[in-house]
Amino acid sequence: GSFRFDCYVGKFIPDEDGLLLYHHITGKRRALATPKRVCQNHEGKLWLERWSVLDGLLGQQLLAADSPGSVVCVDGRIPIGRWATGDGRLRGEAGPTNSAWLFDASLQDCAIRLTLDACDAARAGVLFRAATVDQGKHRVIQGLALCFDYLRGAIQLCKARLESRRAVLLEPLDSIFVSLKRRSRVEVFLRAEYVEIYCDN
Repeated sequence: GSFRFDCYVGKFIPDEDGLLLYHHITGKRRALATPKRVCQNHEGKLWLERWSVLDGLLGQQLLAADSPGSVVCVDGRIPIGRWATGDGRLRGEAGPTNSAWLFDASLQDCAIRLTLDACDAARAGVLFRAATVDQGKHRVIQGLALCFDYLRGAIQLCKARLESRRAVLLEPLDSIFVSLKRRSRVEVFLRAEYVEIYCDN
């Protein structure tokens, strides 16, 4: 199956700033997760936040909003949506369908850091792990996407598929229903097949 159910139970680790939650994945493919800060309000509610020590993992910036790329096109020639760069920003508008901007550069084991400003969009997000797959006469781009669905109030991890004659198709794999802000800080850490995602820390 495509889902993993072999996560180790969380363990609290004392830190100079409080407690950290640590967990890892066991089984055939092992992986260490990054620790998260454990936070608590005066009512006793607990939540996890990004640990600032993760900044030490960041290297040099390899892509920016104005890095070379292109919009997804129908049959490789008719753009789906409108995209533009400028002022250090990448702006996209898709209308009633899903669109995507694909950077030319291919990166492995990286961190994606951005501010997502959805304005009045029904949906916005980040496409990653995109790869071209030949399926007979068709070339298909498959990957993952982090989607902010403002109509449903959900952050979703989706399977993404871009076919030559259609828009970007998104199939939700997991959803978290929360109160969404129209402007969010997003970080995606990628290593091998593992993904860690932070939204507003």
